[in-house]
Amino acid sequence: MSEKKIESDIRGMVQAFAKGDVKKALSFFAEDAVWVAPEGTFKGKEELKRYMTWAVQGTSDRKFGDAGIGMMVKENKVVWEHVEEGGTSEGMKWEVPVICMYEFGDEKIQQHRAVYDRLSIAKQVVKGTVAKKGGGRSREALGTGIALVFFARYSGNWTARASSQYYFKKAPLRNERSGDILQSERHLWFLSF
Repeated sequence: MSEKKIESDIRGMVQAFAKGDVKKALSFFAEDAVWVAPEGTFKGKEELKRYMTWAVQGTSDRKFGDAGIGMMVKENKVVWEHVEEGGTSEGMKWEVPVICMYEFGDEKIQQHRAVYDRLSIAKQVVKGTVAKKGGGRSREALGTGIALVFFARYSGNWTARASSQYYFKKAPLRNERSGDILQSERHLWFLSF
């Protein structure tokens, strides 16, 4: 598979994902593909479908744009530095720097690993919906508390689990590292921008 074809396939998958076309986005993945994301590790097309369906819900105007080094392809491996942006159902805009690593096998994406700039996300959480729902010190402290819960969730430190459970409902997702079930229609960083 040529490096140009690999880049074209990644951009095609991302374009479909941005449009919410999970079926088309999945067509670029191998049957036993693995997607490692902050929310957990998802193995096989069924888990990827569930994760991608969850990820596109409640996010509007999703866009991906090259940043930094952009996309670098070498043989069957890719590193892509980009910015992902979109909006929430509350009309708030968000953006986050992301680095993704891909590995291809038999002309399909075999593995996808995504690393998000957590500090950027936390800053947006604090400045977002929480900050706009009221004034004063208590709202700022609440926003900071939610950002800390976010950090606990995505850093693999689940000690804040009891406090953060309040913010998560329905649609369980399994965290492969800990075996915990994440219960969420939208994770905190999408809910709270």
